Amino acid sequence: MRIALRTALATAAVAGVALTPVLTAGAAYAADAPTAGAPTAGASAAAEPKPHEIPLPNALVAQIRQIEPGVFTAQILQGDTTLGTLRAGTAPGNPAVDKKVFAGVEVTLTAQGKISAVVVDDGTGQDDELGELFARKDLGHDYKGLVYKKGGVLTAKIFKGEKQVGTLRTDRTQTRDEADFGGEMRVTLHWDGSLRATWLGDTDPSSPKPAPKAGTPLTQPKVTGCAVRQQFASVFPHWTLTLVNDKAKGPRAVLIDDKGTVAGTADRQHPVNGHVGLKIVDAGTYTPKFGQRSEGGDAPYAYVAFPKLPESCTERTAPAPGAQGGQTTVVPKGGVAAGAEFASQDGPSTQLLAAGAGAAAIAAAGLGFVVLRRRAEARV
Repeated sequence: MRIALRTALATAAVAGVALTPVLTAGAAYAADAPTAGAPTAGASAAAEPKPHEIPLPNALVAQIRQIEPGVFTAQILQGDTTLGTLRAGTAPGNPAVDKKVFAGVEVTLTAQGKISAVVVDDGTGQDDELGELFARKDLGHDYKGLVYKKGGVLTAKIFKGEKQVGTLRTDRTQTRDEADFGGEMRVTLHWDGSLRATWLGDTDPSSPKPAPKAGTPLTQPKVTGCAVRQQFASVFPHWTLTLVNDKAKGPRAVLIDDKGTVAGTADRQHPVNGHVGLKIVDAGTYTPKFGQRSEGGDAPYAYVAFPKLPESCTERTAPAPGAQGGQTTVVPKGGVAAGAEFASQDGPSTQLLAAGAGAAAIAAAGLGFVVLRRRAEARV
């Protein structure tokens, strides 16, 4: 059963159009999703789901249906006339929120099947000259537009604050109208009733910031033991790169897109990722370099150095990344040890070789002395 909802208008009005919500306690009218009549998992796909009726301001009624799992529709009626339909849902291909103005009431349907309504006109949804209120949009920077429809003509009133600053109009012969307002806002009215706005001022806090140059550090290096991590700007605008230089595991690069999703990786075992243009050079050293390109073929790579490891992790006695182990030097004991030194990783120590040669000469000389003495004793 449809229920007529009586409301009282608040006093705020702009050019004869009341913009204050006309609802109990000043809050938007809201209703939950239907709990009965929705199709169950075993219901026939051909069965028409029973609607759940919700009364709205200005004698409107919303008939809400769950047409499939995770998808709701709301048919908006005034008397026996259908004014339009909203659709929202969590299933792929459906908007999370659908919102339109019907007879001066802005009606919103959510993906959970909840509906709310806010009165944006005087209860009749009409302007004597321009027709029925068709849409309302906030344009930013205190600008807003109200679109009216009468016959084949759409008219948009443009406001800044509470003051109307201009009008746009389209019809079947002129499918769009555009104008600048106050040297700040350019607004375009399209034939479908949509409004598009472009801010013309010197600074626009809502506009996206320009992407930093590729390779620009975005964070300070973060050291954890013998691993260091740092974030850089990617060659893809507003994407980022996380570069990790790890003594034990080797270098690793992670490409993150503008939605925070991993788009590609490269590491010591797989230093080239041609799909997203990632490349690691000198992956088996302490000082690897990272290259990236936004195009394939012969396009050059743009390189940036991986963050440096701490000096304590790169001493010459430490094994190189990926090596089986460091060199081992045996130090002689006793008198020979006095002239011994450690061999470097670059090759055997010349001092150690000289000490060994000296020890061999001394041993040979002692052996000759013993042979000569025995010969002398034999002659006696």
